[in-house]
Amino acid sequence: MKYPVLNELKLALSKKNLLLFTAALMVILLINRFYYLKAYQQYPAQHWQELQTEQENAQVWSEAYSNRLEELKELYPEHEDLPEATLMADVWQHTTSYLQVLMNTWEKEPLDTDRILKYETLLDDQLLEVDQQGIDTGLSGLFRSTRRDWNQRLQLRSAYKAAGITEPVNPLVPTGAYLLLDGLSGDSIFSILLIALVLFWNFDMWAADFEQSTYQLYFTLPYSRTRLYVNRVIARAGLTVLGLAALCGFQFVCGTLWQGSGLDRLVILSGTATHNFGFFAMDWQNLLPADGVVPIGLAIIAEAVILLFYVFLLIAIASLISFVTRNLILTEVLLSAWLILVMTYVKYPKTHQAVGLNILLYFQSGSALSGALGIGIPLLLLLLLLASLVVHTGTCLLVAHQEL
Repeated sequence: MKYPVLNELKLALSKKNLLLFTAALMVILLINRFYYLKAYQQYPAQHWQELQTEQENAQVWSEAYSNRLEELKELYPEHEDLPEATLMADVWQHTTSYLQVLMNTWEKEPLDTDRILKYETLLDDQLLEVDQQGIDTGLSGLFRSTRRDWNQRLQLRSAYKAAGITEPVNPLVPTGAYLLLDGLSGDSIFSILLIALVLFWNFDMWAADFEQSTYQLYFTLPYSRTRLYVNRVIARAGLTVLGLAALCGFQFVCGTLWQGSGLDRLVILSGTATHNFGFFAMDWQNLLPADGVVPIGLAIIAEAVILLFYVFLLIAIASLISFVTRNLILTEVLLSAWLILVMTYVKYPKTHQAVGLNILLYFQSGSALSGALGIGIPLLLLLLLLASLVVHTGTCLLVAHQEL
């Protein structure tokens, strides 16, 4: 099979595919410059606005709890809720003050990161007693989202402290690791670019042979059709993966030259996603014991594995459509329509049930590591693998038994 393999490599490394690869490099540079850099530069102003909204909300709740405390002291000095009311009034008063300090700090250049981290810690640590007493905070936003998010912030801060690493105050610093992890998250511009390349690198897998009538020569080679099919798919898949790996490496190098590698960063890995072998409701209210902090490099590897399984499914679909239509234009139109569907799909809110009914769209629903897919990663990988095998098997049977 040496010569067929070399022939497949030659066909896959066509001018068209090399041109697409070069264009992808240019697009990546544009994404970094006009998306990631812009988001990084705008973060202080946007975060200040978020803090302002939080502070205004805190003032309202602080006044409400202070008034309630005064009423209890005046009318019911021995009321059983007095200790809780006192605690909540103090917490909201401190929250208002801490948020004001953070707003003032984020307005100044250069940023005083030590001061920011100090008051972020004060904001979270004061809630320990509220959490221990099980006080219901309702929709007040005291935990700055949910208890689970608050717990994760505590976990992350503790892990950074134990590792002797300064926690970044701007989460959008475009380091090499951050660009790669965000790019592989599923609903990013970078991941859509990679998926588009997979489709357009492989849409001509069989259609080109039929349009150019070279299929007659190809299938007269002294090998079974099954072996020829497997040979072609393996060669195309291998080159596709190498091409995607090269683009990911380029993205990482760009970020590293720009802001450093960022490999010392830590991220939260959702236990809901990693330990659940099934579908689940995306409940962020309770922190699972399995939620934990991992190095960003490990998170990148996990996202890359999910992408790899998804790529195998895309290649299987491209191979099937290319063989069935036997027409380059029709194959390209069908795959382009599906790509547009994916790009449209990521713009609309969706539930885990909706994702679960669309295996082709699994990867385009957000980061699997955060539980955004509403399905455990083990089951996700199994479904993607089974779907790839089913599609490849069906196409292989068509190639082996259909009249050409």
